[in-house]
This record gives sequence, C-alpha cells and structure tokens, in this order.
Amino acid sequence: MTGLKEAREKKGITLAEVSHALKISKSYLNALEMEDFDALPEPVFARGYIKSYCLYLEVDSREIFDKYNDFLSSKEPVTYEPLRTTPVKKRRRIRLAGLPTWILSIAALVFLIVSVLSYQIKKEKNKMELRAKLETEFAHNASDVVDDAEKPVDERLTSEVGGDNGKAQFPRPTGDSEESGGGESDKRAQDQGLNLNLEAQELTWLYVVPDSGSPIDVTLYPGDRLRIRAKKTIKFKLGNAGGVSAVLN
Repeated sequence: MTGLKEAREKKGITLAEVSHALKISKSYLNALEMEDFDALPEPVFARGYIKSYCLYLEVDSREIFDKYNDFLSSKEPVTYEPLRTTPVKKRRRIRLAGLPTWILSIAALVFLIVSVLSYQIKKEKNKMELRAKLETEFAHNASDVVDDAEKPVDERLTSEVGGDNGKAQFPRPTGDSEESGGGESDKRAQDQGLNLNLEAQELTWLYVVPDSGSPIDVTLYPGDRLRIRAKKTIKFKLGNAGGVSAVLN
C-alpha cells in the first residue's frame, strides 16, 4: 500500500471526513490507499486527487506518483479507429467584391423598391383600419347630421361641436362689430358666407356637407389643413374632434 491509510489513521481522520474536506468520493480515496489505480478516473483527475490527498495528510507524494506513473506505463495504449465520415461539400462563397457594379446597383434598387412598397402597404392598412373604426363610430350618430341640417349655424355650433360634449370648439369672432351689433357687419358676413378652416393635430376622419352640395369624406393627417366654404350651412362629423382645431369666419 502507499502509506496513505496509515498516515490518515495516525491523524485519527476518517475517510468520510477527508471526502467532505476535499470533495473527493470515498471510493476514489479508498482506491488511492489500496493502490487500485484501475478504479480511478482519467489521469488528469487522478493526479489531482493524489496531490490533494497527500497535501491534506502532509505526506510526500513522490512515492505514490511513481507508482501511478508505472501503472500507466504498463497499460497497453488504447487505439481508436477513426470514424468514417462523409466528406462535406465545400460551399461556394459569393464574393460581393467580385460582382459587377451594375448587379449591386440593381440589387440595391430592388431592395429600396420592396422597402417602399412594404411601407406604403402598411400605411394603407393602418389607414383602412382607422377609417373602418371611425365609420363604425360615425354610423351610430349619422342621423344627427341630417337632423341638424335646418338648424341655424350658431345653434349647431353650440349643440354639435361646442359646450361640454368634449368635441372641437370654434372661436367666436370678437371685436367692436360684435359689441355694436351693427347691421352692416351682419350683412357683410352674410355676403361672405361661411369659411371653416380646419387643421389636424392628430389623425382623424372628416365628413362634411357644405350647404346642399356633394359630401366631402376625407382622412386628415397631423399637419393637414382644410378650408370649407359655404353660403348658409356646413354639416360635418369628426372622428377625432379633440385632434382638430377649427376656426369659423
């Protein structure tokens, strides 16, 4: 034997205590003490176990290392038959640097066109979804437009887009003419008709019928401006009243 067992027993230490301290299996420690080197793992691990055990017991490790090296030398070298592998075909790499300039230009142009088309398709899809949503909301209140057609302009401005309904409010004209209430200003306003200026801060849908003319159905994007002129009446609905500022005359 290697003397490891005698050194351990002389110190009054059990295999379990050594295993706990060195984190080495008791079976490997027992194999070292009994010189049963076949029971040890690969040499790279076995050498580490020998060194750690000898340092722990404070004994010279040269003797057991010599015995372990002799054991390894006496063993016949193990030969392994190489695995037969199917040859892998080399993939040809396309070198962009060797391609003609016109091919690269066409590829870049195609990529740009595809990107633009994808963006436009996505934009139109979002626009259609928003319009469908706004049309659904408008359908519930469409009768209000017809019912208010014969109301005076001032009354419609209060009931439809003013007050506490949370919709867009039109600033009223202010000045001396309003305070005096002269007939000349009223006549001049009637001659000029109605001018409704809209400016969108957010995306919204707009439905407008000036006087008894053709309806205007349009989607306004942020920054879009629209002027609507009429002689007597302007009937309209907004899908997003909070996203539009409006000025009348």
